[in-house]
Amino acid sequence: MNLKSDPYRVELTRIVMNNSYDKLSEIPGIKVVENRNPQHDREIRFDCAEHVFRTPGIIRWRRDHDWSEAPPGYDFAQTLMQASIVAYFLDGKNRHLGLVQDDESIISKIGYAHIITHPLERVPEIYGWKFELIRRI
Repeated sequence: MNLKSDPYRVELTRIVMNNSYDKLSEIPGIKVVENRNPQHDREIRFDCAEHVFRTPGIIRWRRDHDWSEAPPGYDFAQTLMQASIVAYFLDGKNRHLGLVQDDESIISKIGYAHIITHPLERVPEIYGWKFELIRRI
């Protein structure tokens, strides 16, 4: 599926590329729910995938999954309400993962930085313009 245009995607890309993570909360619709130490999280390799995979009930899949079909234990969903995970893609490669919340916002970890909630489309452009919704089966 394709992401809708969002006026904040360029600014989010600047924030991420410049490691200015403390500015995330200045973007409307984004709430920092956990401040993280990016240097520490880089050392322990705690990124968006690890954030998702550490969630109870989430089954880990291989990071090089080819996405021609859903990961084992999952199926593709058509709506946020049906989904448990959103995967963002750039040039056919998975660039970001987030968890769908009850209010249909997404909670995700921006690189090795903070954990935030955000609308589906409010992610940096470097995460791509396509996404897949997946759910546990």
